[in-house]
Amino acid sequence: MDTFVRNGILALANVVEQDTKGWFEGHVGASLLAGAALLKSGYLSDASYESLQLRLHLQLEEYAYLLKPLAVSMLTTNYTPIVDAITLNTQQLSRSGHGVIYGALALKALSDNNLKVSESLVTNIAKLITNCTHDKWDRYFGLDDYRYYQVLDNTLDSPLHRQIDNELIDDENIEALCAVAIERSVAQVYHDADGYFFAGEKIHGITHAHAVFLLYSLGYTELASKAVRPLLIQLELNDLKPEPPSDLIAIQPKKLDLSDPTVWGCGYRNEHQIKLAHSYSELSARLNLPLSKLDNLWGAVSG
Repeated sequence: MDTFVRNGILALANVVEQDTKGWFEGHVGASLLAGAALLKSGYLSDASYESLQLRLHLQLEEYAYLLKPLAVSMLTTNYTPIVDAITLNTQQLSRSGHGVIYGALALKALSDNNLKVSESLVTNIAKLITNCTHDKWDRYFGLDDYRYYQVLDNTLDSPLHRQIDNELIDDENIEALCAVAIERSVAQVYHDADGYFFAGEKIHGITHAHAVFLLYSLGYTELASKAVRPLLIQLELNDLKPEPPSDLIAIQPKKLDLSDPTVWGCGYRNEHQIKLAHSYSELSARLNLPLSKLDNLWGAVSG
């Protein structure tokens, strides 16, 4: 098994070993899994491949505390606890969709490699995902508690409106969902003068949509269908900002060029870049719809 896949899964599992209520450091394992997928994708030039590989090795060194062996337990290919934890996260948007994001990346890595892993690893990843069901409920601008936010009638076109009525999504709907998620996430991208990263939420509009796509592609159609409504709500919440946006700082667009090795070198800022590049590039390759350009959002995350 690929060393980055193995360590990505282990890093996810180790988050709750460090902090029983932990969730944020799941970014490390998620970026390792996303980076491993990019290395296998064929989208990178030779120089960019080597640069990303080095970046991932540096992450392994930096986050060695998340790569410790877990307690010995029985081996299993039963990932049901992870599926159940993702299901909990589909009942209410929380943590910008990270429970679904972490869970989909983990299931993709485990399923693709048909891995027998320890029961303790599965249990820990499920716990990490469950921890994502708790949030700071005033996360979004202008709302005291976004759990009571009602999705607008005009969020998406009618095929996806029908999904809100509990229909199972199909190929056409999942593609439309991802295309609209990208379109909305790359528009109106701002920082504010006090340092609040409005663009940070927009990143997760795309990585969350990609996670729903992964679940659907893995055959978890019912689970992916349940994940749609929280994503629709997220896309609306991500657009909340002061009006007029006179105190916000517009982002300078920047093109994502996966053949450029500096993306993972001097242009690298944090793990979100790897996750975003993976989500956008895979959706671009696998969807049969034209997608909006990533430039505004990539300028925000890499600038």
